[in-house]
Amino acid sequence: GSTNEAFYWDASAGSLGIGTDSPDSVLHIKDDTSTVYDATALQQDLIIERKNTSGNGQSAHLRFAVTGHEGQTTGEASIGAVQTANASSADLVFNTRNVGTRAERMKIKSDGDISFRDGSANEALYWDASEANLLLGLTTDAGVTDGLTIHKNTGTAGINLNANIYGADYSIVAGATGADAFGIYDNDASAYRMVINSSGN
Repeated sequence: GSTNEAFYWDASAGSLGIGTDSPDSVLHIKDDTSTVYDATALQQDLIIERKNTSGNGQSAHLRFAVTGHEGQTTGEASIGAVQTANASSADLVFNTRNVGTRAERMKIKSDGDISFRDGSANEALYWDASEANLLLGLTTDAGVTDGLTIHKNTGTAGINLNANIYGADYSIVAGATGADAFGIYDNDASAYRMVINSSGN
């Protein structure tokens, strides 16, 4: 092996060291410089980049694969960045492989929204960062089609219950018609069905 710590190959162990002459794994990257974390700065420890002139959906991924059981099956998972528009933004996606089928399981969108998927296009859980809403059920970016939403708006907070198959869409709201009021709101009819005020009436 070389004595140059910038790039060291340990032939006996089959290990590559970058910045170290004693790699502890197949690939060991070491940097002794002092770097204070800055969320707005370009992170440069390890870069995986894809650059072209194609349209939406271009991505760069880090894939993990494990083949066991006498080499007959391979388990996989991946983390990737997906550019979704002609802008300097990207979603972070987490994929797994289940019984041979690869699917997206979680996505952190460029605006901070987070979705957990059930293996299809349906989102089992969705966090709307801009609205501070948590959606549970079969959801889309537009809202819950079947399920439950925990939400907070100016002056109110509550739980929305939606059973689309029955056409039922109700909210349990704190701050319903004013301070300290509680109510059940029919979203389809745009009306409160029950309100309890601060006096208990």
